[in-house]
Amino acid sequence: MKTTTSNAEKATNTAAIFNSEQQAQTALDALNNDTELMQEDIKLILPHDSNFDEKLEPEDKKIAKTLVRTHAVCAVIGIIAGTIIASLLLLSGPIFLQQYTLTTYLSLSMLCAFIGVLVAGFISLRPDHDHLTNTVRTATRNGQWAIIVHTNDRQKMTKAKHLMQPFASSLSTTL
Repeated sequence: MKTTTSNAEKATNTAAIFNSEQQAQTALDALNNDTELMQEDIKLILPHDSNFDEKLEPEDKKIAKTLVRTHAVCAVIGIIAGTIIASLLLLSGPIFLQQYTLTTYLSLSMLCAFIGVLVAGFISLRPDHDHLTNTVRTATRNGQWAIIVHTNDRQKMTKAKHLMQPFASSLSTTL
């Protein structure tokens, strides 16, 4: 029995490139007949498809919320870390810092909050998606078909790769 997963949980994408519509349709039928994979998680991308972006990254609206949440959490963690570092420095540090207690707390907290936001940006870059996106974009521009499978675990990703492998000219996956 198939279970429903939310788009937020779909962290792994697998894409296959096909040289002909027949190969793509055969692989699509194999994926749709599998009981572990959900049909709404499987997208066929036609050559020169105008809905390319939505099929490749269907969870765009949730990504913005995740980015805001990640940046806010990392900034707060940075502020807490900066406050702890400032406290430690004030307890054991030079007298100069002890004379400017508020400035020490503010400057170190702001610095650590900024570092936290930078870390959040690095985390949210997801460079593993670039290769898959570029591969599919190039293939569809060159008149090839693509199928992308959005899964929520490694077993389903492996299953999707196994089902598409015999028909695909190439496969790409994200982490």
